[in-house]
Amino acid sequence: MTGIRETLRQARVGLEAVGIETARLDAELLLAEAMGMSRNILLLGQDRLAVDGPSEKRFTALLARRLRREPVAHILGLREFWSLDFKVSPATLIPRPDSETLVEAGLQALAPVERPRILDLGVGSGCLLIALLHERRDAQGSASTPARRRWRSRAPTAGIWASRAASIGGRATGSRPSTPMSAFI
Repeated sequence: MTGIRETLRQARVGLEAVGIETARLDAELLLAEAMGMSRNILLLGQDRLAVDGPSEKRFTALLARRLRREPVAHILGLREFWSLDFKVSPATLIPRPDSETLVEAGLQALAPVERPRILDLGVGSGCLLIALLHERRDAQGSASTPARRRWRSRAPTAGIWASRAASIGGRATGSRPSTPMSAFI
C-alpha cells in the first residue's frame, strides 16, 4: 500500500507533465473518489491513511482518463454550480463558474416580479433554471420535455422539477406556455 501523500505527488507530477493546470486539485478529487471519501477527509488523513489495492486500481483508471484530458466533471459525473450538485456527462455542457453571473443577473432582473415564470431554452445541465428556482421559491420554470427529462435524470436537485417545473410541448413543434414568461434563459 502506498501513502496518500506520495500517491498525490506522483499523480500531480504526471498531470503537470501533460500540461494540466489544476493538477493538484484534480489528483485530490480523483483519489478521493477512488477511495470513496470526501476530498476534505482525504487531505486530513493523508499522513496516516494508505491507498489500498482496490482504491489504487480505481485511481489509476480515473487518472488515466484525466491524463487523456477528459474533464474531471465527466470522470466524476458531477459538477457543483451555485452550491448545488449537478450530474453531468459528455451529453451535457459542464456548468461553468462564470455562468453564475447569469444567475445573479437573472435574480436581479426578477427581483421586482411576483411569482416569476422562467423558460429555459438551454441545452446543458439545467443548472441556470434550477439555480434560479432554488433561490426564488415562488418561481415556476418551464423547459422542453426532452430537456426536462434529460435534466431530471441528471440533477440530484431534481425535486425542484417535481414541484415547480413544467414541460412545454412534447415535440420540437410543441405548444407555447399557457402563461406569459417573466424571463428566458
